[in-house]
Amino acid sequence: IAGGVLFTGISTSEISMERINSYDAEKVGIPVSFYYGTLFMGWVSLLAFATAIVQSIIHRKRLLDHSWWLIASLFYMMMPALGRGMIVLARATVPEEYLSPMIPLIGAELVYVGFFMLFAIKFGKVKHLATWIGLSMVILRFLRFPIGSIEGVQNFFHQVIK
Repeated sequence: IAGGVLFTGISTSEISMERINSYDAEKVGIPVSFYYGTLFMGWVSLLAFATAIVQSIIHRKRLLDHSWWLIASLFYMMMPALGRGMIVLARATVPEEYLSPMIPLIGAELVYVGFFMLFAIKFGKVKHLATWIGLSMVILRFLRFPIGSIEGVQNFFHQVIK
């Protein structure tokens, strides 16, 4: 199943590239760097997910470590769906003239960190590597705009995803 998740995640990169290629700089809205940054974070999430699955296999005889790696792997991959849900919620509750992409982004991160840390505390895994990976991903997601504006990142995705 984990392989299917990875291959599905990789295949969705084409959708992001279609959005990037159809981007209209004249149109007011989210800058193209957001889409590149989101694509970058998608790949980081896939890498974190794959790492968590491999670690869960390596630690399969230590039940708490095994289970925490598997729980963390779910959190690594939940952000796109949680982010889309927060966008729907923001559009339904925030007037159009006040709607900023940062509102659902920050809202989703607050929900993510809250639940992730709740589970980490419940399982006694606050200092576990899987927890630090998950929290590091929050920092990277907040940097999606600057990461997405790096020309090298943009060129990489244009070369890899065709």
